[in-house]
Amino acid sequence: MFSINKKSIIIIIKIIICVIYTSQEYLFNLYVFYNSYSITLILSNVKNIIYYKIFKRNKFHLSLMRKISLILIKKSFNN
Repeated sequence: MFSINKKSIIIIIKIIICVIYTSQEYLFNLYVFYNSYSITLILSNVKNIIYYKIFKRNKFHLSLMRKISLILIKKSFNN
């Protein structure tokens, strides 16, 4: 279970700021940048909110994570 600490809160705040102020393409890069942390991100767009779990690097392959990220982003635009 992921314990909330100061470092994780700062990371989540940074990601939320990036969600608000950047494009989905940059957000896609954030998945890779922060994937060493086991945290749940909340991605939002105009239509809906997506909850997405980022797993630790040794448990989840990067290319698979990118594919899932793309699928989630596509789904968010289709809904």
